[in-house]
Amino acid sequence: MQNSDPFPPIDHPPPAVKKRALSSTSLPSFEPIDPIIFGLRKAAYSPAEVMELIGISRAPFYRLVKDGEIPIARHGTRTLVLAIDLARLLLKMRNEGLPSRPKREGERPRCSTPKTAGEALGP
Repeated sequence: MQNSDPFPPIDHPPPAVKKRALSSTSLPSFEPIDPIIFGLRKAAYSPAEVMELIGISRAPFYRLVKDGEIPIARHGTRTLVLAIDLARLLLKMRNEGLPSRPKREGERPRCSTPKTAGEALGP
């Protein structure tokens, strides 16, 4: 008599899957922020919309992304900023101001120092 079962019985139990318990130290602690208090009605915004909302241009926006101040999400080819992350940035801006780029060692100022009236007019 032949076994008609297409799947033979398993002689050994399947390997145990390790479940990693989430501890309070593995997750960053964030205050719950409601994006609606900042007037954000959508779940995610494009970089252009974020730049317009915050009032910054392209270079400062991508510098904030690079510095980790604005986390971005990708959906296919689209780059999006989640409303909760934008609300967190707006709250930080309200409390601390817009993060500025630290000066690098040996970096020259972007514009010259102001001259006194006598220096500006010359001899």
